[in-house]
Amino acid sequence: MAKPKTALLVSLRCFGLATAIHKLAKTRRNQDVPHETVTEDPRWLVLTTQVVENGTAFIWPMRLLALVSWAVASLRDRRITSLLFDIAAKRVSFGSVPQDLSSLAWAVATARARDTAAQTLLRQISTESVKSVQSFIPQDLAMCAWAFAKVAMRVGIPRGGN
Repeated sequence: MAKPKTALLVSLRCFGLATAIHKLAKTRRNQDVPHETVTEDPRWLVLTTQVVENGTAFIWPMRLLALVSWAVASLRDRRITSLLFDIAAKRVSFGSVPQDLSSLAWAVATARARDTAAQTLLRQISTESVKSVQSFIPQDLAMCAWAFAKVAMRVGIPRGGN
């Protein structure tokens, strides 16, 4: 029997890690479990530590990075939210599709973050969205509109964007 290719194993491991993080966040939300129940669980700490220590977020496809960014934001895990947003901001201009952009915008709004990483990511999403707005489907437009409105209301941006 031939040995599996290392790249395939790394890809499967990255996909599995992203899926596990996302499923935990969705389960927490669907079962109305307190955020701390998940974020203080040693298993959650193992998963998120893997993201940070092995650089997984740098090699995930944007779809997985957006998925995990939302999951971590929805759990209000401030330990790695800014890191994920910083990585996404650096990568978003390289081949992001409308679904990636809208999912990342949703993650920022979900995070309730006001830090530099969140603001930088939103600026990048805005810049990239303008370039490809004709490719957005109604769901992508709605998600971006909600996310930007949610952030604007939270930070008190006056009407007219000034």
